[in-house]
Amino acid sequence: MLYFTEEETARNRARDPIESFKKKGLERGLLSEEKISEIDAKRAATIEEAVKFAEESNWPVSDELFTEVYVSYP
Repeated sequence: MLYFTEEETARNRARDPIESFKKKGLERGLLSEEKISEIDAKRAATIEEAVKFAEESNWPVSDELFTEVYVSYP
């Protein structure tokens, strides 16, 4: 079962703000394909670093399960 139909997915991809930004940046000469590739590589590296950190981190102890979840009122 899919959450979106293929038509909805295509319509949403056509309106993707990141792709729109890239396209307008290229059209206006503010970005180059090389710069976009550089930005994409940095983004991918940042995500990989975050995933690696998460996978290598210890699970929190159960005492921490509900800390900083609710507001404590005086």
